[in-house]
Amino acid sequence: MSFFALLTKGHALLEIATKVLDIVEDVKEIGDDKKPKTDERGQPIIKKQIRKVQPEEVFDFKVERETGVVKALTKAGQRVEGVLAAADLAEALLVSDGASDVGKNLLEQEAAAADKAKELLANAELDAANKAKDAEKQAADIIAKARADAKALLDKAEKDAKAAADKAPAKPVADKAAK
Repeated sequence: MSFFALLTKGHALLEIATKVLDIVEDVKEIGDDKKPKTDERGQPIIKKQIRKVQPEEVFDFKVERETGVVKALTKAGQRVEGVLAAADLAEALLVSDGASDVGKNLLEQEAAAADKAKELLANAELDAANKAKDAEKQAADIIAKARADAKALLDKAEKDAKAAADKAPAKPVADKAAK
């Protein structure tokens, strides 16, 4: 749109702008009734609610060491604060400082190492069992071959003995009786 065309339609643009301003003012006037109450500095007064915040709701938190007050931001964007019990305070301080993460990481690494060791032990036992089965099979094969060889030798010896007996002159049985 050229500048000249804008000047010729200027009064129409002014009318539209005044209508928009009237609408915005009407909206603000309507919205004024629903404004939160403010204190003397103009800050909105927020009603405090008491409820328990679940750990999975917490997005981030900070612990004040001196007072034990925990200020947290929930995943819904609410700011909450409260006081922890003495037992939970020590853990919260560690987590807040990041020391608990290191401890958890060490525990996770230890568990992973233990799992790896168990896996290696199981693999070693399986390998040993497989090697024992292979050795047993080889021993059984050697024994079977030795038995077959022994039987073959025995059969050959019997044949040789029978052949030798057949080749030997037969002595009459009567000669023995006469003597």
